[in-house]
Amino acid sequence: MRLLTIFVMLVFLQIASGCSDKLNEIKEAALEIDATAEKAAKAISLDAHTIRAVELDHNNKTFTINDLFITILRDVQWEYDEIDTIQSLKVNGKWQESLFEGYINSDIQKSGLDENGNVTIELEFINGQINPESTSFSMTLNNKTIVEENGEKAYIYLLDYYTSL
Repeated sequence: MRLLTIFVMLVFLQIASGCSDKLNEIKEAALEIDATAEKAAKAISLDAHTIRAVELDHNNKTFTINDLFITILRDVQWEYDEIDTIQSLKVNGKWQESLFEGYINSDIQKSGLDENGNVTIELEFINGQINPESTSFSMTLNNKTIVEENGEKAYIYLLDYYTSL
């Protein structure tokens, strides 16, 4: 009987230690969810909406930053940050057909882009004005960067692409 009691206690301790590991995993996941929710709340703040409503004029067309990105990307996610007089907007999304066409080399790459082509575009605003020199975009496929551009060339590319649609 005593051997059975010891066995039951050992099994219980094993189960309890496994629960402790799971409890720690749950706590870590909850912290990550909280941090993500905080980022999302900041991304939809009044300032973020103001930045997304900034109008751009290019090739005789007027459009907002929001229009630009919801048109050229799928599954758009916004990240907004502000430090002193500098505001930054990071836009993540999925590749859409013909975006970065001049940068993509093969049909093999294009076949995977629909599902796994992740695009990140970053803009910077100083005192509410866009700073084209700080613009950057990149696209990854299976965690490998296949497109990357920085500066005014990146900014003009995005505007030209949008106005050509």
